[in-house]
Amino acid sequence: MTDEQQQLLDALGKHATDYRAAIGIGSDLEQAIITKDYLDKLSRLYATGWRDALGEINELPDDLLPADYLAYRSSIISDLEDKLSELTIKYHKCTTKILETRVVNEYQDTIEEMYRIGHWVGIPDIDSQLPDELMPPAYHERRRQLVVQYVARQ
Repeated sequence: MTDEQQQLLDALGKHATDYRAAIGIGSDLEQAIITKDYLDKLSRLYATGWRDALGEINELPDDLLPADYLAYRSSIISDLEDKLSELTIKYHKCTTKILETRVVNEYQDTIEEMYRIGHWVGIPDIDSQLPDELMPPAYHERRRQLVVQYVARQ
């Protein structure tokens, strides 16, 4: 990653935080200015060749983001879901502890990336899960949050 890309990513994160802080207390004009600056910086970031997902914490609401970004983010999430399935299959075919450890680490990194991006239910399909004790801590926390939300709705 270049210095310019990192500076733009940092600025986008700050703008997203400022936008959320202005909700309910800032003016519509203030939010519009933040949005315009955010979209200008996102365009500049794309012009550098950067292609990734910003992560939910660094994004404006979806209705303000460009359609091409939303489509790309969706594609990334879909690819990562497919990767979880492939890693689960690899895990079940492992013949050595060293290979198993590598697959589990890659699986956990993949789930962590999905949580960073956000916009994902947070629980892989049952066929794409490793044994419970090998799932990352973030998975267990997300599952706990979903249970709490479900109980609260009852």
